[in-house]
Amino acid sequence: MTESDFHTIIEAFAQAATDAKLLGFDGIEIHGAHGYLIDQFFWNRTNFRTDRYGRDIERRTRFAIEIIRAVRGAVGPTFPISFRISQWKTSNYTAKLAETPKELASFLDPLTEAGVDIYHCSTRRFWEPEFEGSDLNLAGRVNP
Repeated sequence: MTESDFHTIIEAFAQAATDAKLLGFDGIEIHGAHGYLIDQFFWNRTNFRTDRYGRDIERRTRFAIEIIRAVRGAVGPTFPISFRISQWKTSNYTAKLAETPKELASFLDPLTEAGVDIYHCSTRRFWEPEFEGSDLNLAGRVNP
């Protein structure tokens, strides 16, 4: 993707959110899981970019942050924005973006600061703890 492509896609997300609000929706959800476009940027095994959208997790979340900020700017401060996340991949159920609660917080905090109100946590086995030494699953760990 070129810089122009990023701009076009980010604007399309903002326009879609605006349209949803104008049509009377109560909120929107941005899908950032399961191998879709945003999720592909999060993972070091699918994101090989060496520019500002690649390398470390901070840069790999930049695309999502820019989308969230644009959507937030388009719909205003009180329109709910949900963001779907998942630690696992459809081809690898044991994959994890974050191996510890601290890593999970460092991944999610910038998304929350950008404007996420609600996290829709997708887990394959909701009854299993997300991290060793805790009874909490992914949803229990996420607290924007």
